[in-house]
Amino acid sequence: MAEARVERRLTAILAADVSRYSHLMGIDEEGTLSTLKTYRRELIEPKIAEHRGRIVKTTGDGALIEFASAVNALRCALEVQRAVAERNTGVPRDRRIEFRIGINVGDIIVDSGDIYGDGVNVAARLEGIAEPGGICVSARVQEDTLGKLDVIFEDQGEQQFKNIARPVRVYRVRVHSSAAHAASVLPNKTSIAVLPFDNMSPGVALSELCLGLPEGVITGLSRLRWLNVAARNLSFAPGDAGRDVAKLADRLGVQYFLEGSVQKSGSRVRVIAQLIDARDGRHLWAERYDSNTDDLFTLQDELIQKIVAAVEQTLVSALIRYSATDNEVPLRRANRLHRSLRREDNADAQRLLRELGTSPTVSVAVFQLLANTLELTIDCFWAEDPTAAIAEALEASQRAIQLAPLDYLSNYVLGRALLHSRRYDLAIAAARHSVELNPNSGTSLGGLGNVLAFAGDPKEAAEIGERAFRVSPPEPYTALWIWYAAIAAIRLRQFEIALKHAEAGILIKPDVATGHLLRAIACRGLLRCADGEASLQDAIAWSQSLSLTRMPRFMPYRDAADLEQALEALRELGMPS
Repeated sequence: MAEARVERRLTAILAADVSRYSHLMGIDEEGTLSTLKTYRRELIEPKIAEHRGRIVKTTGDGALIEFASAVNALRCALEVQRAVAERNTGVPRDRRIEFRIGINVGDIIVDSGDIYGDGVNVAARLEGIAEPGGICVSARVQEDTLGKLDVIFEDQGEQQFKNIARPVRVYRVRVHSSAAHAASVLPNKTSIAVLPFDNMSPGVALSELCLGLPEGVITGLSRLRWLNVAARNLSFAPGDAGRDVAKLADRLGVQYFLEGSVQKSGSRVRVIAQLIDARDGRHLWAERYDSNTDDLFTLQDELIQKIVAAVEQTLVSALIRYSATDNEVPLRRANRLHRSLRREDNADAQRLLRELGTSPTVSVAVFQLLANTLELTIDCFWAEDPTAAIAEALEASQRAIQLAPLDYLSNYVLGRALLHSRRYDLAIAAARHSVELNPNSGTSLGGLGNVLAFAGDPKEAAEIGERAFRVSPPEPYTALWIWYAAIAAIRLRQFEIALKHAEAGILIKPDVATGHLLRAIACRGLLRCADGEASLQDAIAWSQSLSLTRMPRFMPYRDAADLEQALEALRELGMPS
């Protein structure tokens, strides 16, 4: 007999489940089940029927549904999420039933009413990374629904999912119906729109650069989980608002704009980029980039990296300034305290983050930031004994990786925690993955520079550390990046360069022992012993328990010879044993 033909079809697949289902069941098993059944009966099933969907199967807390079109699937998801959010009004946050939804369009196999294949698996993976109450879709869904629904698609970049051969471009969906609704769309995140760059040389073929450069910046900024980036189709759409900042902010629902211009004369190209605060029209950052290359694609790639890194760090600094109030959100307050690079502030940030970590709705950002604060206690010689900080930092970073394995900050803190745990190969791998996930981030570059300075190629470490420092604004935290380059230079016995780097960091952050300690070692290498002794005393003034016995616990050199070189210099300069 002829083998039965496999039934296949192209369809839109919606996967949904309840966020924190186990937690809800633990609090109130009967009440959770009763509420979930009510939601299904009164909200979900009628919406599925209205939009001509078919429930393929349900689990205890989830469902797999197929639709004839991506538009029907996304419209149904939006209406369900809106209705559930309304039902949750007044319900305590730890008792709310919230759904996560993923939607994909793909070719599937149909067997006895069930559906199988990568199209289904991708939808399930998208659901897994959606926020509570949120929706994530694949690029095919974004393409099929673009302009047909009143939503914003936030490009999250390509993501590699388990058991899926090719990377999947992911978009987070936000409602965008009016400026009045914009505040509810972007309640807790910084938001930005990147506008097309102006061609200041009429008649010169610069249109590709004027469009390609901001498109690349949008993609780069979209990798920052804490930042909402207006979709290209909205930022680039013509409108009567023109470049009026207030009207644009009103139309797009954003707090910041990046705009710029491109000018060409002969082989010389000038690009100007400006970051504007829509709240008051101030320029937060501006830079001019000049190049003599005719290779516009190479220039575009270089500028994307520089602009994204500068915008990231500038927005972090702006967020800290605007958060400095008595009523600020605890997580933002912890971030502000942490980035001051002050010992007491960092300790206060740790206490806040440990409290936030006990919440059933804890954010991945809490564990990322907690790991960072703990790693700072080691890098800045603040801990009496770093053993406990190392163990807690590793635990926090592993929690972050579990919650967001494809987030560059999760991999950044994991790399540093593994370095302090002396798990060198894993540390390098995690730090490199952070850069792969966000190659434009000064933070990712700084983390890789940190790991390589102690455990990798010192030449690469020096180059990475210097690059991270160059693309970051001169705020206290970025002093670390140039100090990592100084460590690498000392390993290479390039003491003049090490001295320059140590002093550059001290100019930004003079009240931390690290810079003075590195300056002391560099001065000893240059036989400037008096200067070295003075720098060592400055270091001890900021960390009075420094001693030769304690130093190895804070300096995770892979090669014992590198550690001995540093200790010998400090011993000769008079560091107490």
